[in-house]
Amino acid sequence: MRYTLVVGVFLLCFGNASAQYNVKSESIMDVSISVYGSGLGASLGYGYIINREAKLAVYVGSAYGKIHAATYNPIFLEGKMMYKVNGDTRTSVALFNVVGGVVIQYDRIISGLELADSEAKSSVNFGFGLGAEIEIKMTNRAYLYGSGMQKYFIKEDFGRWRYQISAGLRFVI
Repeated sequence: MRYTLVVGVFLLCFGNASAQYNVKSESIMDVSISVYGSGLGASLGYGYIINREAKLAVYVGSAYGKIHAATYNPIFLEGKMMYKVNGDTRTSVALFNVVGGVVIQYDRIISGLELADSEAKSSVNFGFGLGAEIEIKMTNRAYLYGSGMQKYFIKEDFGRWRYQISAGLRFVI
C-alpha cells in the first residue's frame, strides 16, 4: 500500500512537471530574425495555443534591404496558424509544423527609386503564405525554431512571390 501511494504521488508530480506545451489556454511569444528576398528583418509574435496540434499567432515586424535600385523597408502585420504534423509535445525533442497565414504589409521605399508618381514609392499590400517550421525543445517552456515560408502578394510592385526564412525563440507563457 505504501509503495502504491509513493508511486502515485511520484506520477502525479512527474505528470505536472512534464512539458505542458500545446495545452489549451496557454499563450506563446516569439522573437525572430528573418532573411527575405530583399534583405534582413525581425519580428515579434504573440499567440494562443488552441490544442496539442494547433496554434494561432499574430506577428508584427519590419525588414530592410534592396529591391532593384531602391532601398526597401516594409512593415507588416501577419496572422499565422501552425499545425503540428508529427511528434508528441511531451516527449519529442523536435516538432514539425505546417504554417499558413495572411499578411498586411506597408511596402515603403526609402530611397533610390526616382518616380514621378510619389504614390508608387509606398503602398499597402495584402497577401498570404504557406510554409513549414521545426521547433527544437530547449526546456519545457522554451523552443528554438526555424521556418521557411513562401508568400504571395496581390500587388506586384515589388514582386508577387517573396520568401522568408526565419530563426527565433518561442516561449510558452
